[in-house]
Amino acid sequence: MVLAAVSMTGCLTPGGVRSEGEGGYRGHKPSAVLDRDDLSDESGMLLDAMVRRIPFMRINVELTCPAIALRGVNTVPGLTEPEIYVDGLRGADTCILNNLAVSDVRRVEVYSQGVTSRPGYVTSPRGLILIFTRQR
Repeated sequence: MVLAAVSMTGCLTPGGVRSEGEGGYRGHKPSAVLDRDDLSDESGMLLDAMVRRIPFMRINVELTCPAIALRGVNTVPGLTEPEIYVDGLRGADTCILNNLAVSDVRRVEVYSQGVTSRPGYVTSPRGLILIFTRQR
């Protein structure tokens, strides 16, 4: 199972994603983390970098906004798109990932189970993507 490879403490996945063991988290830890070091050799839009670096993320770009699934279709019936937050503000849809340049992003935390211990974020059975931008 791919999630097992991502969730091993202190390891890097083949795509270079830091596992949940790093970052000093309490409670629920992210399934994957991309920080500035992970994104330093990436360019372009954030969605493209995430697809290359997060092996369990599935995407369909045939729609206006990309359809993203972090969990199995049979796990959560109905919509599978995760909730996306940028600097604590909930995004309206997944199009934001096509509009954020990798150079503007400081860190991305992906919670495939949709639960985080970070205050201010709502639990989602479809998963959570938390994006923290660089402050210029």
